[in-house]
Amino acid sequence: NLKAPLMHASDAASLGLYNAKEARFDYEHCKASVTDEFELAGEYRGIPVSVAIGDNQASVFATLANEDSLLINVGTGSQISIVSDTPLYGENIECRPYVGGKYLIVGAALCGGRAYSLLAKFYREILTAAGVKEDDAYAVMARMISGKSDTSLSVDTRFDGTRSNSEIRGSISGISTSNFTAADLTIGVLKGIIEELHGMYRAMGTERFGIVGSGNGIRKNPALIKVAEKIFGDSLKVPEYTEEAACGAALFALVACGAFTPREVKKLIKYEDR
Repeated sequence: NLKAPLMHASDAASLGLYNAKEARFDYEHCKASVTDEFELAGEYRGIPVSVAIGDNQASVFATLANEDSLLINVGTGSQISIVSDTPLYGENIECRPYVGGKYLIVGAALCGGRAYSLLAKFYREILTAAGVKEDDAYAVMARMISGKSDTSLSVDTRFDGTRSNSEIRGSISGISTSNFTAADLTIGVLKGIIEELHGMYRAMGTERFGIVGSGNGIRKNPALIKVAEKIFGDSLKVPEYTEEAACGAALFALVACGAFTPREVKKLIKYEDR
């Protein structure tokens, strides 16, 4: 029975023509109403239905039990996200609407887990050329770096550039007779993935305590967790569930229909024992 479509600001911002500062569309013919609160769009067969929220916002809502922490997500790409009461801007970071009048400050890298998969592809080619049949290059890489968490080799993993400069390319530097090994290269790529995110975190100009990690790049690679903890200087927690965005949409809906307050729903977030 709504007279106009009702959108959450986090979804509206992804469509373009949305002015986050004024919380409205910069388009005079757009009749959609926009909210940044926990609201219902209506009911379906007596079941309350909340407005949809952005997938990045949903994943953060489901993973940060404490909004003073930061979230690292590593999939094909990678992201670092923090929640802020005020908008923040910097090089290679983006300010997005969040929930409850807050903002999501995000740094997004184009090569996250993809950088590691490129290295796996490289190793597969070498093994194939040597006549070695190895179906799981990742297992080989894990064995190579077992017990190793650092290297003097420097690897820039911006193989596809950045969102602001598509011409940037990756590099390997600091090569010596002692670190020119497959194990050092593997650790170097993991460090490069995290160091790019850490640079974005520094550009945000704010301090956070505690790290939460999500995405298969984190869940399936304990070595990457160790590298992240070393570079960020804090322990990293991983949520118990794997579909963070879907869980966040459900938690948001629980608040929208009045079952929980935003503070209460955060207590439902659980982390793996490590």
